Amino acid sequence: MSGARRIGLALALTGGGLALWALWPRPAPPPPPSRVAMVRSPLQVQVDTGTVPTATGSVASAPVQSALPTEAEASPKPDFPREFGGLFCPTEGVPSGTAGGLFSDAAPEVGMAAAVVEGLLYVPQLDELQGSGRVELIGYQPLQIQWMAAPGGGARCLLATLAFSPLASGIVGHVRNAEGLPEGRVQVWGCGVSTFTDEEGSFFLPAPPGPCTVLGRRQDGYWQSHSPPVDVVVLADQDVDVELILPEETKGGVGVSIGLDPLGVRVVAVNEGGAAWDAGLEAGSVILAVEGESVQGWGLDRFIDTVTGPTGTDVELTVLDPEGEEADVVLERRAMGPPAG
Repeated sequence: MSGARRIGLALALTGGGLALWALWPRPAPPPPPSRVAMVRSPLQVQVDTGTVPTATGSVASAPVQSALPTEAEASPKPDFPREFGGLFCPTEGVPSGTAGGLFSDAAPEVGMAAAVVEGLLYVPQLDELQGSGRVELIGYQPLQIQWMAAPGGGARCLLATLAFSPLASGIVGHVRNAEGLPEGRVQVWGCGVSTFTDEEGSFFLPAPPGPCTVLGRRQDGYWQSHSPPVDVVVLADQDVDVELILPEETKGGVGVSIGLDPLGVRVVAVNEGGAAWDAGLEAGSVILAVEGESVQGWGLDRFIDTVTGPTGTDVELTVLDPEGEEADVVLERRAMGPPAG
């Protein structure tokens, strides 16, 4: 299940995606994760914006409480900007800035961004002025809520104060390279969130009970190398141990920026220093095939996954240049771009 995503824009480069994070002004919250988690260690835990599979099992929710709040209890604090609209619900015990998502019962597959701001759960994109749904905040058990339209605009929870319970389960493990040595500062994805390993390759991913897929991701310049995914089942109040192994070789690409074209994949730009630059490929060319297989109708993700590979290996492209001349060209995959910082 995937939520609305607005914290990142993907720049598609042949050979991988370069994440360009777009920050938002407060009090607008980040987009929701598909699942949520808590921080058990000082390492940063982030909302998952990748394409890693997440938990698909049921999640226990707190029962709905129907005590109607007074207008004062249901309204935002006087100093909080009210012009943003949306849903405001008083909370207790949740730090300001905690992010997550609201999944309406009317559309449970579509998540709306949510965050706690100055003691209030804030969902800016809510357009149902009456309804129910599940709130998932990073670090806390999912909570079922109900809401209704409030005087002065927007919506308010029927429960006067939302009390979230911290999660008590998660995934602990290590990331190692092909030689069995620990991989420090490697990103780990799972259960809708991500974190980084410490210098010893250890990590903790908090997670709600249910099935989950976990993998490690190493940044190889502009591109990323993944460990084989590991499927686990998280139990309530119990950690799961996993070990992730990253591939030995680094990943490379041919050095072009791309876009879709009716005939295949269009070369938008050629990056200096890449194999495509050295071979004389021009912007405006169209890649018709990879290793003899037509790419017409492919998505960019499929094209990138096919063209990228271990640094130093070759890939054959069939290219139609801007003058209409078709030719086969063999390019060596190269590592490009900055390393992980």
